[in-house]
Amino acid sequence: MNQDIKLDIIDLSYEGKGIARKDNLVYFVDNALDGETVIAKPYENKPKYAKAKAVKILNPSQNRTEPKCKVYDKCGGCSLRHMTYERQLKLKKDTVITNLKRMAHIEIQNLIVHPNPMPDHYRNKAEYQILNDQIGFYADRTHKIVTHDECLLLPKEINDIKKNMERHITRDITSVTIRKADDGYMVIFESDKPLSAEMINTLKENKEVISIYQRKYEKNILIHGKQYITDNLCGLKFQISPDSFYQVNKTQTEKLYEIAKQYLIKSHPEDKLKNMTILDLYCGIGTIGLFMADITKYIIGVEIVKEAVNNAKNNAKLNSIDNCEFIHADVNDAILQIEYDILIADPPRKGLDDSVLQSIRDKKPETIIYISCNSSTLSRDLGMLSDIYTLKEIEAVDMFSHTSHVETVVLMSRVNK
Repeated sequence: MNQDIKLDIIDLSYEGKGIARKDNLVYFVDNALDGETVIAKPYENKPKYAKAKAVKILNPSQNRTEPKCKVYDKCGGCSLRHMTYERQLKLKKDTVITNLKRMAHIEIQNLIVHPNPMPDHYRNKAEYQILNDQIGFYADRTHKIVTHDECLLLPKEINDIKKNMERHITRDITSVTIRKADDGYMVIFESDKPLSAEMINTLKENKEVISIYQRKYEKNILIHGKQYITDNLCGLKFQISPDSFYQVNKTQTEKLYEIAKQYLIKSHPEDKLKNMTILDLYCGIGTIGLFMADITKYIIGVEIVKEAVNNAKNNAKLNSIDNCEFIHADVNDAILQIEYDILIADPPRKGLDDSVLQSIRDKKPETIIYISCNSSTLSRDLGMLSDIYTLKEIEAVDMFSHTSHVETVVLMSRVNK
């Protein structure tokens, strides 16, 4: 059943896998592009479909390129390095358009996808897994560790910090996270045992490592340096704690937030916008809410992670912004009790919960800015609200180059009946 098979690739899935049909089966093929004929090795068989990996390309597509990463065929971090960057952008554009049509019954003729000016070295955060004294990323579809000298998604400094600490890795450490900000780097170890003096001293030798934490029994303990690292985003300063959510691509985050801000400015007269209250759901450390504070009357941010809420409050003080408040609460509860005019929602990949959608239907805010990293759940949610809201604007931003993920921002306006 798992013998090599010749397949003609007719399309790409939203994950970038080649799609082929043969013997009443649909094949999803890793490392294959539309228009190619490949020899593939199946690795998972189901009654109606099979998953396979291309092991030989018989006629390469003009959109194929040689991956620069030495462990691309093993690591699960990137999935699109075998296709040109232009083809990656087209895939993301097609995915958003298709999901909107299929799930929300909304047809758009075109979609701007803002390219990443730096498709490599753009991530400000690395989350390394450790097993049997080896540090790296998980292999695709497994929990096996793929070791590497360099990850091309990361800046040189993060790769170097990882390389310098490797010789001090022990079995007691289960993961290491490295975060980058303008003032330096934060390193967070997951371990229930004390860190070795050699490990700590090695990191201290690097003057750019300004914060070292150990996560022990689910508590973050400061081992060395500053409590926060501080980054500049959209002209504002933000303090970042070990568990704070902060977008991994700073340049494209600024593009995304500016699009959202311009949507609000263009859709409301200035004097009206200045008298409106914005509810910022899933506000994290307050980035987008604080960026919107200068165009509106008041910002209310809601976030379930207490540490992030504390960061948001500190960030407001750091930037001398006082027309805001940040609430530690479950968004499902808070949204029922807050009065607001404009909703900004940047939920996790699962999208908005049913209770949040129902509250939106009950409150009927005039305008919604919805930022999503998953166009499938975005489209589902837009469909659920399509009888009372109309889609006015939509753009996509390539935040996660060489992966199938794409960030989308939409403006919805209430239908007046």
